[in-house]
Amino acid sequence: MKRMKNLINKHLELMQIFPKNIYGLLERSRSKLRGLRGKPIDEHKSAGPRPLVFRGAALVSSLSEKVNNMITQNQDLITGMESQI
Repeated sequence: MKRMKNLINKHLELMQIFPKNIYGLLERSRSKLRGLRGKPIDEHKSAGPRPLVFRGAALVSSLSEKVNNMITQNQDLITGMESQI
């Protein structure tokens, strides 16, 4: 019985707090909407299409290939570096 009474009291407390929270949430939403009214929709575009990721991967691959070619062409520089390390 005591547990049920506590649950009812908690529910009543929440019912009193809930309207205050709703009013605050509504006012914040209205404020955000007012701020967005003057801005054009173009500002809210997503970061970019997915193919940009693949272009980046191709760039990394080509750079890696160029570095490997430079290493194979200049083996004497690499050998000298190993002795210094």
